[in-house]
Amino acid sequence: MEGQVAVYMQHRNGCYRCTFNKPPPIAKRRNCSDDGVLGPIPAIIGSMQALEVIKLCSSSYEILEDRLLQFDGTSSSFHAIKLGKNRRKTCQLCGPNPTIKNLKHSYDWCVNNSLIDSACLAAEGAFSGERAFTELSCHDYVEHFQQPKVKHLLVDVRETVQVGICSLTDSINIPLKKLKANIPHIRECVAIKPNSEGSYLPIVLYCRRGVDSKEAAHVLANTYGFAKVYHLRGGLVSWAQTIDNHLPIY
Repeated sequence: MEGQVAVYMQHRNGCYRCTFNKPPPIAKRRNCSDDGVLGPIPAIIGSMQALEVIKLCSSSYEILEDRLLQFDGTSSSFHAIKLGKNRRKTCQLCGPNPTIKNLKHSYDWCVNNSLIDSACLAAEGAFSGERAFTELSCHDYVEHFQQPKVKHLLVDVRETVQVGICSLTDSINIPLKKLKANIPHIRECVAIKPNSEGSYLPIVLYCRRGVDSKEAAHVLANTYGFAKVYHLRGGLVSWAQTIDNHLPIY
């Protein structure tokens, strides 16, 4: 229910990265297809962006330069935040010593700072002191767990009614809402040696799109202290696109 508009003028003020220099933590990152979006909001923001382009082309009106205009759809209110006119000296894109010069550089910067996901890259909590979990692509999961037949616990965190539509072989179903109540069962399933602390099989979680499994991985790693926690990026949708195109998608 919120949107933002700002105008960044090359060579005159800072860039978008100066304002938002780091992506949000992985566990908090979601997209419109997962969370949903109310149609009028992007329409309003898009109209405002078009207006700024017209004003910029006419050179006759004040544009949203050095300001970030926020729109709150819940109260239909606007709020302007003043942005600094100068570039951030430490900005990796437009600062005096830029290291990001193309899209690949931007991707590499995020990987090096543990801010995006790749195979076996510790995701959440890398800088906050929290216990990390790992995000795997579907190909990474097949390569590291299925082809070498590595023992692990595969958990489907969707609601039980969805499991009847499709699921991955050898997975068990523990809905996200029932995760807390099933912690003893999970510990029993992953225990390599009975009553042996610290000896647990890896846990791989998945859902439809990778949103609920990411939340479940965060809970298992940080609330209950599991050390080997993974979740499948993109979930079953990604699995159908990259591994098994016969898997039903809903």
